[in-house]
Amino acid sequence: MTASTPSPIPATVIGGYLGAGKTTLVNHLLRTANGLRLAVLVNEFGALPIDDDLIIARDALVAGVPVLALEGPHFASRVSSSSLRAAGLPSLITYSLDAYEARAVELLNSPALLEELRAELKQNKMHQPLFQPEQLVRHIERLYEQMWIHYCLLQSPDFIRA
Repeated sequence: MTASTPSPIPATVIGGYLGAGKTTLVNHLLRTANGLRLAVLVNEFGALPIDDDLIIARDALVAGVPVLALEGPHFASRVSSSSLRAAGLPSLITYSLDAYEARAVELLNSPALLEELRAELKQNKMHQPLFQPEQLVRHIERLYEQMWIHYCLLQSPDFIRA
């Protein structure tokens, strides 16, 4: 390859029928990466995106693995995109099949871009909500306290800020 042509990134496609073990394999790879540089693209094109819930975006992000998500209209199809927002990586959320495919190809063909995303993810671990569970717990506890006070004062339901 010439200096102007980026080296392609090796990719492995894991496929199979429901129950074949592909999700177990991917989760195992994520949990035992031991410094291996991985990226996970989850095919979530169905009405019931099963793999999005099973391949745990948060675990991948905590391990330093960028995740590409296709946000859909159902709760289950928004799990990964919610984790990406909380990790400070909304640029990895797509909203159409064409955008998902284009972003996946871009990431697979750009080692430098993947390295930038990994560096951003590493930096984000210092301050983004996904990586600060204690802070999240404190915010939720404050919300519960405010809700209780609101209830005790017989106030109508209202928007409460953490």
